[in-house]
Amino acid sequence: GLVFDLKKGKESTMKYFDPRNGEHFTISYNRFFRDLPTISQKPDNVLQLEKKGSKHKYQYIFDAKYRICVDKEYIEKFNQAGPPEDTINAMHRYRDAIIHSETDLKRDVFGAFVLFPHNNELAYAGKIEGEPSRFYESIQQVGIGALPFLPGQTTLVERLLDELILEGLDSAFERTVLQEGTAEYLTRDDKRNVLIGP
Repeated sequence: GLVFDLKKGKESTMKYFDPRNGEHFTISYNRFFRDLPTISQKPDNVLQLEKKGSKHKYQYIFDAKYRICVDKEYIEKFNQAGPPEDTINAMHRYRDAIIHSETDLKRDVFGAFVLFPHNNELAYAGKIEGEPSRFYESIQQVGIGALPFLPGQTTLVERLLDELILEGLDSAFERTVLQEGTAEYLTRDDKRNVLIGP
């Protein structure tokens, strides 16, 4: 029931309260991330979740790209028509470049997704007519991928949004690909001093 105007190049933010779980989420359009260690970033849409019981903020990028590759070589490589490879590379860049830095540098972008003009999301997801797109499957594997987003083709995006908004605290971390050596680093005796008391 809400309608508001978005202006290209101008940042707009709306904050919502979810009465189902008592959590807040914010949607930003054209959010400009400045003061990053390398280069400023400006994704189209950012969903920021504030989960109950956590002081951390979970961010997800949804970037609209109005291009689609339909050539034979692309379809053989990725199973379906989809967004150009450079748009997927941009999602990797967003996740890597957008760093939270109040005290220590930390990543708080847990996923980045291309929204692109595909006219058959069931085929894209492999529900009909062959295998799913590799960029659809990569969403669950690495938190980077692409989803069709046209009028009448919004079910996959809606499902992903429901999943992200309603999931528990640890789900975002459990889906994250760990840096090589993380378990070894966290369990090394010489790195951890622990005091245990009753």
